[in-house]
Amino acid sequence: MAAAGRQLHRRHGDDREMGMGGGGRLLCPAQRHGLGGFRSLAQPGRTRAIRRRGPGGTRRIPGACELDGQRDHRAGGQQAGDGGVRRGAAFLVAATYPHGAPAGHLSAYADFPTSDRCLVLGAGGFIGTNLCLALRARGVPVTGFGRSARPAVLDDIDWVRGSLDATPWDRRLERLVGGHAHVFDLIGAGLPNSSNDNPAQIVADAVPAKVRLLEACRVAGVRRYLFASSGGTVYGVTGTQPVAEDTPTEPISAYGIGKLVVEKYLSLYRHLYGLESRTLRIANAYGPFQESRNGQGLVAALLRRLLADQPVEIWGDGRIVRDYIHIDDVVDAMLACLVHEGPGRVFNVGSGTGRSVAEVIADAARVTGRSPRLIRREPRGADVPVNILDSSRLMREAQWAPRTSWEAGLASTAEWIARSG
Repeated sequence: MAAAGRQLHRRHGDDREMGMGGGGRLLCPAQRHGLGGFRSLAQPGRTRAIRRRGPGGTRRIPGACELDGQRDHRAGGQQAGDGGVRRGAAFLVAATYPHGAPAGHLSAYADFPTSDRCLVLGAGGFIGTNLCLALRARGVPVTGFGRSARPAVLDDIDWVRGSLDATPWDRRLERLVGGHAHVFDLIGAGLPNSSNDNPAQIVADAVPAKVRLLEACRVAGVRRYLFASSGGTVYGVTGTQPVAEDTPTEPISAYGIGKLVVEKYLSLYRHLYGLESRTLRIANAYGPFQESRNGQGLVAALLRRLLADQPVEIWGDGRIVRDYIHIDDVVDAMLACLVHEGPGRVFNVGSGTGRSVAEVIADAARVTGRSPRLIRREPRGADVPVNILDSSRLMREAQWAPRTSWEAGLASTAEWIARSG
């Protein structure tokens, strides 16, 4: 790309080097903030430091919280859990976002509730970490809740360490949610494919814990409950694509059934007690902070294995089609639902474009410049053949739209994985 043809293109908080031909490569956070020293996978040997002013400092919320006698001390540079945030990755984000992660296009929401404290359940995981960073950048006071120690990248938010399924219903749950205007529930219940090995476990463990949590929210006066459901599992095998929210739900995994049960309890609590909620049926999210464990997260697993010159496992013939959406767009959808006042209560969150496993492998190989070595496994019973989401309801009612292209998102994710180690 000729120097004369370069321009800085800003869209949705991303900094992108653009050529006159309209192409471009997404710059990693280190490049955006002037750290430099990163080699693009798409253009080896080419780097350009671009400095960008941060969104302003966020006040430090002192102290750690306690639940069931477990106190979480300052994470500092330690290895963090609940999503496997690695030390290198933690250092990268802490260094590149010293004043908090960019707030993206959220400034469009003039009435965004920056004074309302939010509780993020599952805050140390993939979606939770990115959501907490976005809330913090927006100046929203946040409390994170997770099974493991506070990730170093979230060192300046309150943290409660515990487990909902291990917490009996008493005043402790009410104390956990008390003082929070909004609750983001990102806690999953097992994995889609393994859930069919013991279907009763979903009902025995996850559902009672969620109902106890909803009861605590009712007692504590929580104003809005935002639930991360699963757009990839609740619909099952459908006759038409893409699927809209009013498509009949016939999940083929206990995991998907468990998500639907929670959705129905949310509807019940709104009917009985007026507890406002929004359900987000999220497609296959990918991006920074995603770990590839237990067969989940195809994009992260694929990129990590390619970059490490390891073989890639696939189940079936590679024809399974999924809707992949970048985590930035997922977080934006969550925050849009936080201020949403329209009639909808359940929303699909997807790109609207389907890609087969074989296509994803080919694109990842192109981005990394590595040739994949495939190990083929037997198809899994919980995998639906095709799943593409129609997100037009969210677009219409909340003025949301996915803004990260597949090409840019895949390239930036590969860069992040390479940098984080």
